[in-house]
Amino acid sequence: MRQAHFSIRLLGAFEVQRNGRRLAGLGHGKTGALLAYLAAESAQTHTRQALAGLLWPERDENHARQSLRQALTALRGALEDEQGPGALLAVNRETVAFKRGPHDIDIAAFDIVEPAACVDASPRSRDVCRNCHLVAAGQYRGPFLAGLSVPDAPEFESWLELKREGFERRASEMFGHLAACHEQSGEYELALRYARAQLRVEPWHEEAHRQVIRVLALGGSRNAALAHYRRMRAVLADELGVEPEDVSRALYESIRAGRMSATGASPGADGGVRSGTWDARVCTAAPRGRAGERRSLTVLSAELRCAPNVDPEEMYERSLRFAQIGGELMRRHGGAVCPGGSLDLTVYFGCAESGEQAALQAVRAALALCEALEGLRPRVRIHTGVVFLPPRQRGPCMPDFEVIGPAPRLARSLHAASPEVDVALSEATFAAVGGAVRCRRLPDHRFPDSSQATPLHEAMRLTGDAVPAHPGER
Repeated sequence: MRQAHFSIRLLGAFEVQRNGRRLAGLGHGKTGALLAYLAAESAQTHTRQALAGLLWPERDENHARQSLRQALTALRGALEDEQGPGALLAVNRETVAFKRGPHDIDIAAFDIVEPAACVDASPRSRDVCRNCHLVAAGQYRGPFLAGLSVPDAPEFESWLELKREGFERRASEMFGHLAACHEQSGEYELALRYARAQLRVEPWHEEAHRQVIRVLALGGSRNAALAHYRRMRAVLADELGVEPEDVSRALYESIRAGRMSATGASPGADGGVRSGTWDARVCTAAPRGRAGERRSLTVLSAELRCAPNVDPEEMYERSLRFAQIGGELMRRHGGAVCPGGSLDLTVYFGCAESGEQAALQAVRAALALCEALEGLRPRVRIHTGVVFLPPRQRGPCMPDFEVIGPAPRLARSLHAASPEVDVALSEATFAAVGGAVRCRRLPDHRFPDSSQATPLHEAMRLTGDAVPAHPGER
């Protein structure tokens, strides 16, 4: 008797197929949410108590477990095949698990996007890496579990938001990687397709906009390239309140002056890719900073204020805007954005290379964030301290944000002090920026595990003594 083959689609609208036919009624409600959660977290075995608390937190334990039993019964009936009801789920009195088996789950394709073979810029390594990204790109149909929501299960909603943000970030990086690969190979139509796909995920990603402009020009569509620059400029002005970066303006002027054409030759300073050279955006093993060293690092911790009576769906919309606009602004100001939740940002300044201006860049970024998201009133805390950057051990496609030291934890701890203040600096950061920032003294703050209080300062505005901005800020 042949066992049924199941395909689980978690990217885009939730969908379950059995032997190529879609199963109706599983794309919404808590029964569908339960199956989606088990499929997405299929590497784990879950206790009934944890699942009941995740999806039915408003009920007492007995009623929550009863609701879980009813949902499992409905699932096992819907998924039943010739082999019996245990086709996808392994259920006993205490635990529930998803049977991976030979079934297809679309997000599994993302597990191979950081292959061990992708360690240099050799043609073989590029081909291996490109193929891995192509497999994942073929699976991305849209946001993780698009349209699914369980408003009365806040823990599930938080998990959902983190997953959505994580897959959107990985999809954006994946499309950018493929666009760079095809641009490097002179395949401009494919490069344009993936650069535009990246913009559908992150509309404010300026490098993706530059890539569209560049490949349009290299493909002979000069007028379209110039028109896209003007659209990009309008988007950045309307959504972020900023002008394009210097490299974007230089690329525009290069195309307008006819210095960039379908020959593929373009000065690197103009944002183009020189013929015969390797684009650093296409997988490289080089870490951002010199690994294995002590360094002074400025850590910016930003979080979205949450009113107790805010509607969960409205909170979700706010968190998306905060994560997208906040992340883009931080990168434009020279920060390295760490992967995290949609309600908070942790950003390192001074990670790529050591410099005295890292603290000032962080303050500039914080003030710009509060101005761009004035209606959301983000709260920002900044601390400067010595950290150790260990030698990089992870795959070359993965973010290189590992630091050792208390600075990130201390920056986050500052949120407990003066909660009404938008931007607050530790004494170490205040000393680093000198007279470049107008500040107001706040009540002293006691760091965790410290017996002594330290001064805290509110950053109000830049002064005339501020040094010129980071190139991405002007």
